[in-house]
Amino acid sequence: MIEKLDQSEGKVVGYRVSGRLTAADYDRIFADAGGVIGEYGAIRMLCDMEEFQGVELAALWEDFEFGIKYGRSVERLAIVGDAAWEKWIARLAVPLYAHEGRYFPESERDAAWVWLREGTG
Repeated sequence: MIEKLDQSEGKVVGYRVSGRLTAADYDRIFADAGGVIGEYGAIRMLCDMEEFQGVELAALWEDFEFGIKYGRSVERLAIVGDAAWEKWIARLAVPLYAHEGRYFPESERDAAWVWLREGTG
């Protein structure tokens, strides 16, 4: 499941990714992120992966399509979580999905929001 976080404002948006992602989850994020990109020309995104449990096979293609369609419109991507593989995912995701990206442990979630908002006005 993907849930938009209340701290989202303007072109800075955050999503809590929990459970096992489906193609329908990607449809929701496509619509939301696409709307933000349409309005602001770019997006800065936080993905809270603390409760993430994997991706259904059908959703992998959707993830790839998201990167192709919106990847160069993602100025910054913050991956938040405490698992070692999330740090690894952050390193892989940046070339495909964002101009800049960083991994933040859960204890530094507020720092991730600060980093995303830097220079946005």
